Amino acid sequence: MDALRVEGLTRRFGGVVAVHRVSLDVAEGERRAIIGPNGAGKTTLFNLVAGKLSPSEGTIRYRDTDITGFAPHQRARLGIGRTFQRTNLFPSLSVCENIRLAVLAQTDRARRILVPVERFADVEDRVDELLDDFALAHRATTEVHELSYGEQRQLEIALALAGRPSLLLLDEPTAGMSPAETSSITEIIAGLPREVTLLVIEHDMEVVFTLADRISVLHHGEVIAEGTPVEVRDDPNVVEVYFGGAG
Repeated sequence: MDALRVEGLTRRFGGVVAVHRVSLDVAEGERRAIIGPNGAGKTTLFNLVAGKLSPSEGTIRYRDTDITGFAPHQRARLGIGRTFQRTNLFPSLSVCENIRLAVLAQTDRARRILVPVERFADVEDRVDELLDDFALAHRATTEVHELSYGEQRQLEIALALAGRPSLLLLDEPTAGMSPAETSSITEIIAGLPREVTLLVIEHDMEVVFTLADRISVLHHGEVIAEGTPVEVRDDPNVVEVYFGGAG
C-alpha cells in the first residue's frame, strides 16, 4: 500500500500554472526527495499535499483515504506532519515548553486547562523522548530565541514528530544552515524510523543523495524525471534543466 498517491495534481493561480498534472506514488517507509530549480512548483506541491492549498484538478490519497478536500488539521489527525521553510516556533517559550505544547495538541488534554500539565506522565515521557532523540535535552529550559538556527530547525522537526505521524513533509530542512549544522540535521533525519515515510524538498544535492531512496524532479510545475539517486543524477533532462547542462 502506498503512503501517498497524488494523481494529476494541478494548481493554477489565475493564468499561471504552478503545478501541472503531477502524479506521485510514495511507498510506505520510502524517503522521497522533491528537487528542482527555484520556481519549479515544489513548495506549491507541498502545500497541496498538506492541505494549505486546494488543487485546481487532481486527487490526493493518503493510504486508502481520499484527502483531497481535507483541511490541514484533518490531515494532521490522520498522521501527516510537516515543517516549513521558515521556523514556526514560539520564540519566548523554552524548548521543553514548545515540545510540550506540540504533544498536548495531539491529545484531549489541551482542553483540561485546570490540570497542571506536569501531571500527565505520558505527555512528559514523550517530551523527554523527543528531547533525547533530537539532542536537545541540554537545551530544555533555554528559550527558543536563544537557540542557533540549526537548533531551531532540529526543534521544529521534533515538533512535527510529536504526534507520531506516519508521513512527514520536510520543506528545505537544511536551508540557511552552516555545513556543520547541515551534517547534524541530515544525520538526525537519516536516523528517523522507517515507520515514518518522508517527503523532502531539499536544495542541497549532497543531502538529497544521502537521504533519498527515490527522487522526483520538477521543472515548470511538471515532473520531468523520477528514479533512484543514480538514475536521476545521470538523466540527461535533469543535467540539462537542473544542473544547467554541466557534466
